[in-house]
Amino acid sequence: MLHPPLDREVMIKNDNPHFTRKNVEALAEWQGNPDWMRQARLQYFELFEKLPMPGRRDEEWRKSDISKLAYDSYLPFLTDDRPAYSLDTLPSKFGIELPDEAQTNGLYLAVDGRQAYQRLAEELKSKGVIWTDMKTAVREYPELVQKYFMRSVDENEENKFTALNAAFWNSGMFLYIPKNVDIELPLHMINWFDSTKMVHNLHTLIVLEQGASAVYFDEFASAEKEQQAWVNSAIEIFVEDGARLQYISLQNLSGNVYNFAHRRARIGRDAVMNWLIGTFGSEFTKSTISSILNGEGAETQMLGIAFGERNRFIDQHTHQIHEAPHTRSDLLFKNAIMEGGRTVYRGVIRIAQHAQRSDAYQANRNLMLGDNARAESIPALEIIANDVRCTHGATVGKIDPDQLFYLQSRGLSRPEAVQLLVRGFFFPVLQHIDQEYIAGRMNEIIEKRTETVIDKI
Repeated sequence: MLHPPLDREVMIKNDNPHFTRKNVEALAEWQGNPDWMRQARLQYFELFEKLPMPGRRDEEWRKSDISKLAYDSYLPFLTDDRPAYSLDTLPSKFGIELPDEAQTNGLYLAVDGRQAYQRLAEELKSKGVIWTDMKTAVREYPELVQKYFMRSVDENEENKFTALNAAFWNSGMFLYIPKNVDIELPLHMINWFDSTKMVHNLHTLIVLEQGASAVYFDEFASAEKEQQAWVNSAIEIFVEDGARLQYISLQNLSGNVYNFAHRRARIGRDAVMNWLIGTFGSEFTKSTISSILNGEGAETQMLGIAFGERNRFIDQHTHQIHEAPHTRSDLLFKNAIMEGGRTVYRGVIRIAQHAQRSDAYQANRNLMLGDNARAESIPALEIIANDVRCTHGATVGKIDPDQLFYLQSRGLSRPEAVQLLVRGFFFPVLQHIDQEYIAGRMNEIIEKRTETVIDKI
């Protein structure tokens, strides 16, 4: 077993000498933050200091062994002269495939949080759409940022690492779409992480005003290095009444990265929030996705695919939180686990007493691509209302040998047959991507990952 049950109460000690109040203020000063943001950072630093490190008694962390995270070695930010990259150098240096202008309404590339390229359609700018980095947004649009920063959940729902992010955020984006503005093509964000010295505390705010609509493609990538890297991201999303957002995330980080991802959305009356989360890389992934349906008639679709490779660990937690009546949530997470890989899925459906006539569904499907693969599925229901529809289910299985034999009998080679079956396993999720180049990017990664284990299936 690669990740045995933990036999100690606390997994790592809170002994990083760089996570101090002095450095919170130094970061705020270096970025030129206004006083309200400096105070907000300090508020969350105090919370960070009070909160304990996650341990075995924490329901959402008891399966995650983070003892190998070199927590005490990371800096909260860097002010040295790191190299600046441009649109011309990024594809050749990092192998990033860039979409053309006909495929997107906007493209933003950031290396360690620093802008390398930005393009936003002029038509959207004229309609009041704001898409910029958080540092600039705090300075130029303070009232908007202050209205939404850390408003996605209550303070008592934070943990050590979300508080760390709020106090020491050093990168991230701000997207604001005004009332009734419809963005047809995706906004594509590429986050490239190069430094292994600092913790990448990326904090992104996405706000859709009433009746607005958009597709946001958030891509995370890095180069393979020997030294461990740490990404600790937080994505806050606000979908106001009648708005629609599809948020697509592609995590393809290298095998030296510890990745903590916290994603939360508040969904207003008759609004729709659709997630599609692709998790393919990193040595360790701790992913939390929360949909808070706080407007009557709100809907969310939560979709996810993940590849658990050898010596890799993926811990996924989802929350379908119904806080208003006549709300609907639909969830499907599909994991393919390779030889020596492990995944954990824990899904919570919570329906408040006043959220009558809510409808919630949750499904987790796991495909084992090796004898020494492991998947755990842990559903949880917290239902206080008495007039709801709520169902859940989970499956774990291997590739059907009869299906494999049938495809080979029709002329496909064994590798081709395995590739087809794995793609078919993920198809119910990927079919929800309307943008051909995004779906193609996902399928390309799936094929590359599958090639490495075909001879073991």
